[in-house]
Order: sequence, then structure tokens, then C-alpha cells
Amino acid sequence: MPPVRYRPEIDGLRALAVVAVVAYHAGVPGFGGGFVGVDVFFVLSGFLITGLLADEVRRSGRVSLAGFYGRRARRLLPVAALVTAATVAVGWWVLAPLDRRDLAADALATSTFTVNLRLAAQQADYLRADLDPSAFQQFWSLAVEEQFYLVWPVLLWAALRGVGPRRRAAVVVGVVVAASFVVALWWSAVAPTWAFYALPARAWQLGLGALLALGWPVVEARVPASVRAVAPPAGLALVAAAVVGASSATVWPGWWALVPTLGTVLVLLGAPTGRVPMALRAGPLEWVGRRSYAWYLWHWPAMVFVAVALDRDLGGPPALAAAALSLVLAHLTFTHLEEPVRRAPRLVAAPRASLALGLGVTVVLVVVSATLLATGPALRGPGAEVEEVVATPLDPEALDRAALVEQVPANLTPSLLGARSDAPAVFRDGCNGDLGATPVDDARIERCTYGATGAGATVVLVGDSHAAQWAPALDRLGREHGFRLVVLTKSACPIADLPVENRLLGRPYRECADWRDAAVAAVGDLAPDLVVATSTNHYEASGPDGGPAGAAEWSEGLTTTLAALGARAPTVLLGDTPYPRGDVPACLSEHLSSATACTLDRGQVPFDYARVEAQAAADAGVPLVPTVDLACGLQRCPVVVGRHLVYRDASHLATPYVERVAPQLGALLDAGAARAGARRVLG
Repeated sequence: MPPVRYRPEIDGLRALAVVAVVAYHAGVPGFGGGFVGVDVFFVLSGFLITGLLADEVRRSGRVSLAGFYGRRARRLLPVAALVTAATVAVGWWVLAPLDRRDLAADALATSTFTVNLRLAAQQADYLRADLDPSAFQQFWSLAVEEQFYLVWPVLLWAALRGVGPRRRAAVVVGVVVAASFVVALWWSAVAPTWAFYALPARAWQLGLGALLALGWPVVEARVPASVRAVAPPAGLALVAAAVVGASSATVWPGWWALVPTLGTVLVLLGAPTGRVPMALRAGPLEWVGRRSYAWYLWHWPAMVFVAVALDRDLGGPPALAAAALSLVLAHLTFTHLEEPVRRAPRLVAAPRASLALGLGVTVVLVVVSATLLATGPALRGPGAEVEEVVATPLDPEALDRAALVEQVPANLTPSLLGARSDAPAVFRDGCNGDLGATPVDDARIERCTYGATGAGATVVLVGDSHAAQWAPALDRLGREHGFRLVVLTKSACPIADLPVENRLLGRPYRECADWRDAAVAAVGDLAPDLVVATSTNHYEASGPDGGPAGAAEWSEGLTTTLAALGARAPTVLLGDTPYPRGDVPACLSEHLSSATACTLDRGQVPFDYARVEAQAAADAGVPLVPTVDLACGLQRCPVVVGRHLVYRDASHLATPYVERVAPQLGALLDAGAARAGARRVLG
């Protein structure tokens, strides 16, 4: 099998791929699908690595694992280590103390080539999905490739032995490609974050590049010159179409991922003397392509940290400035680290020395990251421990006074470190529907019943995670006043009858509409004494014309659901809680002695949705029970009340605080229930 020789046009293709990724991250118009540059990289890696391994087997009848991994170590690890160390150093300086722990954990996952799995798990977890993007997010594709490299040499070595090695290897790789593509389609529908980040759903792209490398003798001997002439422009057009036509809402890597993947294969299929390959050899493209690996690793943390420093979202001119700076860093890294280490005669001649270098770098990064994670800031407030009489009602004056306290108490509950794992029991019990299909059947209702579970009176809680946050208070009220609580909640799913997009799924949230219909039907079957419905409106919802839903559409959609619930049982609409000023635990971690920096004046609370709620409740004939007075005084909205943390993130109330205000919530709901004609069950 003749070797697959170096082809400089591949560097030009790398340049186009990395420019697409950088432009996508910077929010440049026309690059909505720029993330497909990573798909191009996967195909190129499979093609080049497989070609080199196949050539080694042809020449020597074996694969030197030490040689292979030594080459990979010299090529990838020094640059990755430098970017990792620099990212941790800068992040420790610019990020909030609470976010530094996530940074250290991300660095540890990056150093062990598992950051793709960490990112998939985090983004599949609704409670953590809204965290700021990781400064190590770009390393996910490197982790996929490293995991691929662990098994691919052995697989090819076994397949390429004996008689007819090329055909047998092609069959083996074909099976891997087919199986991986099936997984990609399946996971894209049911577990989209795992489909995007995990090797089983990405191996087919690396495998298609490998198939082309294995079939290269056939390409050179049998593919007509006319086909090889038109393949590159057609392939480049497919990649460009994906860059322009795809978006973050496109299911990926599903069927559409075939477009840039096959496009890359077509570009590689072309004869090196064709017009497109020759154009890809142009000096500027080749220059960028040779620095594409370093630029890819540098550009993302540069963009993230610039956005943090300027306290703004990613993208725009600051991101472009960061991209330009990162290209300078990439050039310096390429000339002073990447190439010198890769070409070092002693390392090239001694694969074991290359392995030792890679292992040493990895061990140092793992130890440093683990140490930072274990010895990070305690984030204990300097204020005295607060002993509260929790039976004392929280009146407006008390909340206003709490908003003036500067020092975070030492016994803050939950602690800042524990805030992000502070979720109501309904989450741990699997009673808050996740992003997939959520059955609303008898078994679920029986399992998701709280309060006085054997009582005759029933209250049903319906809504999204902003409804689920109230479950601990209603559970307490149920046990105290003798009613059972049935929880029918689903994350990221508003009760308003509107089509919504789900950012994590990257598509219309069909499961939400199905669940909403099932929840309304379940209320009819349960015939409860009272229904408490609530949700937020922080969603990408569509109006009848396909554009973003406005206040009128939200009011109409909310009225529809409230009227349907009200026709089946006495119903109250519990108003949404006010949103704080960003992530509260992160803010307090920076202001342990100046907590007022994180509070919000009541006049700054947006009441647009409150007006929508009021209109919808009036139109549906359902009482509205506002909740702003449970979180805000007459002038200010505190983030710490006594020893209680009010918010566990950027929108949800902390569980201990919800339990603290249960009596006040019960009084408000009882008054609302009376207006709804329900019998007294809450107080």
C-alpha cells in the first residue's frame, strides 16, 4: 500500500476550518455554522493518522505503539500544556473565586483528556447548563481525538495483518463508521449533548477519513481524473454551505453533519494539481493552517476572559480583538514550542523519550489541577454566625434591613460551595421532568407525592423549574396542614401554551408541549382541591408568525393553559420570582465583606412579565398570587437574609430560604385559593 504523502493543501483546508470556528465563536455574521470546522478536523485526523499507520504496517508489518504515541505526544501535548497552564493562571486572576473551582476541575478533566465527557454531563444537567462557558471548552475535540488514538492503532494493526489487509481493514472501519453514525442519529434525538461531545457519536467522521486513506490506492488507480477534478470544488461548496446554513439550532451531529463531513472527503479526494488544491496551497492559507492547532486552543480562553473582564456576553468586536491577539500567541507558540519540540532530533530518534515528555507534562498538570481543586478558597463569610428564630415572619422592613448587611455570615445556608448542588428533593427523586419525554402516569404521580401523602385533600404543583423551587415549601405546608402535594414539573418548559426552542436540545421543544397537555389531563383525573401553577418566561418562544413571541402572545398562551386548568380544578397563578443581578453565589464569593454589591433595588426589578401574568390571570378568571414580596422589601431585594442564601444561582431560590418563607407563601396561597373558590387547605 503506497504511503499517503504530505499534501500542503491540507494545511489550507485546516486554515479555512479554524477561521470558521473562530468566526463562529466571535459571532461574525454568515458563520452561524462555523462550528463545522471541527468536523473538518476530525476527517483530516482520521485520514492522516490512518494513512501513516497503514504505511507503517506495509513497510514493517507492525505498528510501533511507542513511535505512534511518541509522535502524538510531541505534536499535541506541549502546546496543550502551555495553553492549559496559561488559562488557569489568567482565570485565577479574572474569575470569581467560586468559578475558580470549576476552572480547576475543567483543567483536571482537560489534562486527563476527559473534558468532553465533563462538558456533556454538565450541559445535560439542567441545573448546571446555564453556567458561564468553560474556558477549556475548546479542548473537547482534542479529548475526542485522544480517546480515538487510544484504540485506533491496535484496531488497525489487527485488521491490516495477513492476506488482503486493505479490504479487511476497510470492512472493519466501515462497520465502525456505520455503528457510530447510528449512535450519532440516536443520541442527537435523545441525548444531544452526548451526541455532540462523545467519541461514539463522532467516530464515524474520523472513520470516513480513515476509509479514504485505506482506499487511496484505489483512488489513484481507478477514480477517473474528471471525478478527481470536480470533487474538491464540490466538497468545498458543501463545507461552505454548512458554515453558512447550519446554526446552533441545527441537530448535530445528525443527518446534516454529513454535509461538511462528505465535503471534506471530496476535497481530499481531488488530485493535488487541481485548481482548488492549488488555491489551498496559497501562502497565507498554508501559514494559518500550520498554526491552526495553536490558534484553535488559544482563541477560546482569550475570548472568554475578554468577555469576563468587560462584563459582557461573548462575541462582537472584543471577541475579534481577542481572536487577533490569540493568532499572535499561536504564531509564537508554533515557532518557539510546537515546531522545535516536534522536530527535536533527540526526541524523534527516541520515541520513549517523547512518551516520557508527554507523561511528565500530563502528570504535572494533573497534580497542579488537583491541588488547586482541593485547596481552593474556602469561601466562608467573615460575618458572625447567625442564630435565627425561623418562626419570625419576614416582613418588608426585615428584608430591607437584610439587604444592608455587608458581611456574609460564616454559617451561610447553603454555603457558597454547596449552592450549585442545592436542589429540591423533586430533582433527586426524579420528579422534575428532564429534557426528554416525561410520562405523566399513575406510577409517576404516586412516586412524586409529598406532604401528608395519605391525606384526602390534594394540591397539585404545575410548571417548570421555577415551580419546582417551591416544592419544599409546599411539602412543609402539606405536612403541617394535612394535604398531599403532587408535583408535575418539567425543566425548561413554561406553562404558557407556546412553541419554545430548547437551547440544549438545539431544536423545538416538542416534549414540552406533550408534557403540558399530559399535565392538564392529569389534573382533570386527580380532581385536586387546588392547582398552583407557575413558570418563568425566559425562553425562546415563537409567535404565530414564526417570530419571537411578544407580551400579547405570552399572555394568550398563558391564558390558554390557565383556563384549561381552571376548568378542571380551582387554580391560582403563582407569580414568577424576581431575577437577581447575575449569579448570586459567584457574586458573593467576590464580595464576602460587601454583599450589598450583589443586591438589587426593588425599582430595578423588571415587571413586564408580571403585567403579562396579571392580564392572563384576569382573562382566564384565575387569581394571581405575586411572590415579589417574598424576596424583596419595599426598597431592596437582599441576597442573604439572616443565615439564608436567597438564590442558589442566577434565578432559582435556594431550598432553605424557600422553606423559611413557607408560612408567608401559605398565607398568600390561602387567600388566592379563597378567591378561586377552593376550600381551605393551606392554613
